[in-house]
Amino acid sequence: MNLRIATYNIFHGEDHPKRLAGERVIDLKKTAEAIRQTGAVLCGLNEVRSQQGEGLCNQAQAIGEALGWNYLFCPAIPIANGEYGNALVSKFPIISYTLHPIRTTPEMRVNGAHFEDRVLGEICIDIDRTAVTVLVCHFGLNDVEQRLATELVLQRAAEIKTPLIFMGDLNLLPNHEYIEKIASVLTDTASVSKDPLLTFPAYGADRKIDYIFVNDKCKVCGTHVPNIGVSDHLPVVADLEI
Repeated sequence: MNLRIATYNIFHGEDHPKRLAGERVIDLKKTAEAIRQTGAVLCGLNEVRSQQGEGLCNQAQAIGEALGWNYLFCPAIPIANGEYGNALVSKFPIISYTLHPIRTTPEMRVNGAHFEDRVLGEICIDIDRTAVTVLVCHFGLNDVEQRLATELVLQRAAEIKTPLIFMGDLNLLPNHEYIEKIASVLTDTASVSKDPLLTFPAYGADRKIDYIFVNDKCKVCGTHVPNIGVSDHLPVVADLEI
């Protein structure tokens, strides 16, 4: 079967062009429309909030409902009135999921680096009676968190037997040793493109930090970065055959 998928750091639904103009507006309908424009049938999301209170909501739910899709929020850390993490929105049913925390101890938090607990969401979806596993993650900004996240992804990739998709904002450039370790086990969908697939910042992108990897049960047919400037990141889109 052919499948178009995407990964998108949504900047908690903020309208980035308006922010650049000095106005801060959360517009989840605009975020959902950006996902729809990619043509993808499932999308991993980073920088997602679930909060209670006036003007607040479960953003994964709001985006999923705007698309008419299934959704799952994967909380990583507590924030005011709720939680912050990753999500998956999918046209296909979600069969099951497991959340794998990525946490550092006080002893690891040294050298003044920015630390923030993360999570790897492992979600099994049913695509035309085929089980497909999707891993969604947003890597941290320091080496310790990035190393722990990389080790966890490699561990899960070795154990998962279904077609596997790993996606997210990894905060690492393609030549980083952790990206190279992941690429030695999984296929970077960017490998089929001559385009550098730069994703950040959305206006004047000069680096690739957002990725989609797959295992050998998935064939990569194409990949691209559409020029959709809603978030501060651009989405990555990949066409697969499973």
